[in-house]
Amino acid sequence: MKKLIISLICIFCCLSAEAAQLQFAQVTDVHFSASGTQQQNNSRDVGKTRQNLEWAVRSINNKKPKFVVFMGDNIDKSNEDDIIEFLKIVKSLKMPYYLAFGNHDAHEVGGVKKEDFWEIIRKYNKHNTSKVGYYSFSPNKDFLCVVLDGSVPFVPTAHGIYSEQQLKWLDKTLSKNRNKKVLIFQHFPLIEPYDHPSHTLLNKEAYKEVIDKHSNVVSISSGHYHTKKVTVDEKGRYHIASPALVSEHTPYEIITIDYSKLPFSKVKIKNINIKTVNLQ
Repeated sequence: MKKLIISLICIFCCLSAEAAQLQFAQVTDVHFSASGTQQQNNSRDVGKTRQNLEWAVRSINNKKPKFVVFMGDNIDKSNEDDIIEFLKIVKSLKMPYYLAFGNHDAHEVGGVKKEDFWEIIRKYNKHNTSKVGYYSFSPNKDFLCVVLDGSVPFVPTAHGIYSEQQLKWLDKTLSKNRNKKVLIFQHFPLIEPYDHPSHTLLNKEAYKEVIDKHSNVVSISSGHYHTKKVTVDEKGRYHIASPALVSEHTPYEIITIDYSKLPFSKVKIKNINIKTVNLQ
């Protein structure tokens, strides 16, 4: 009888599992320059960034993902004119879009302060309602998306750091949403795609300690290194380093997550497909 009951429960779970899918786009390191006059900047061709971004917006609209995340270094040099021009172009997206800070976007010395940068974003993007650079949003009832801010607010630096206050918020957010699967988006990766001592995350141990406490983190997407690499860590989390839109072939990525909705609101990830879309 006991075996029969267990078999019936298993059959019930299999029959009641609901197949579902979440698809989104992630774009990083646009390095947008409105003027386009500086053709080469540290091997980046910023003269084509306007047409690159306009193409990416058209391409993403055609593919119709659920949402888009821009993962930092949205502009090449921190200034108000480029922020506004960038936002005017991405406003043509037909789905919600969200932004993260990179090391090029906002800094007090020789640039735009973070609070001023974010205030401009809030004027153009109704979906970015947060007053700080780290926040969360829910694309559906099964997933929570977290956007983190590892940029240093005062001076330009390629190093990243996630503040103690932000990590406490992350810990609390992951705990509150333990029944959801969590996707994290940021500029500075926890696991670097290759060694670059001047670009490292300064407090990666403290960050890892927080996420290791939680089993609901599915993936951590990042930019900064201008290259594509996917690493699966010892906890089964995907670390997705994305290529830069400013790079050759103008790549961005479409991520498709196939999952099952099991009884009692449980979500089981079946497959994660990462497709790079290039300007032909």
